[in-house]
Amino acid sequence: MNTERAREAEAFRAWFTSQKRFTTLAAMERALNITHDYLNKIRRGDRRATSELRQKLYETTGLEAFKPIVSTLPSSSMERVKRPLDESSAKQSEVSVKKAGIETLTREIKALRRKVDDIDTRLAAARVYQYEEFKKTANSATERAKKIVNILLILNTELEFFKRCPESDREIFKKIVQGPDVGYITTLLRALYDEDKFQRWLLFSSYEMKGSSNE
Repeated sequence: MNTERAREAEAFRAWFTSQKRFTTLAAMERALNITHDYLNKIRRGDRRATSELRQKLYETTGLEAFKPIVSTLPSSSMERVKRPLDESSAKQSEVSVKKAGIETLTREIKALRRKVDDIDTRLAAARVYQYEEFKKTANSATERAKKIVNILLILNTELEFFKRCPESDREIFKKIVQGPDVGYITTLLRALYDEDKFQRWLLFSSYEMKGSSNE
């Protein structure tokens, strides 16, 4: 991953986890008028923010990682480059405005926003429906919690063996049991005891269990 993208993504994730202003990523997207896909790409480190977006993120987060980039070219060089670009951009903008018109563009923006709101509404309804369908076939929370207690007791019994076994047996354990899987489960268990942390953890969690190692 590009070093700058990675630095920005890490800084953004750390800031979002610690802040209290936005309860969800979607709330931040709406407040800053940023699309969900774009903000997620920045969060994952898939791309860097544009100059306009960097300004928004810098004003909102105060993170140096998003401080607007200032060109290092000499001012005279900048003027030579800027002049033809400005003239070309001005002509293009003038043609675009004449063709579309400000009112037409405004209507298109409003229509797009309505579509986004409609998608958000349908997505929320789909999640509720999915959960209700799941409840019809799933055991109650009490039953599942009791199952986890039994699993933990079994897990403890098995781990006791590896506490007392030779180092060579623990090496076998490390080859077969995936470390990231263990980290995911322990992090999830800790998060379940703090609802605020759990909701923030859900926002950034996308890990899938790997299962047994093939080594």
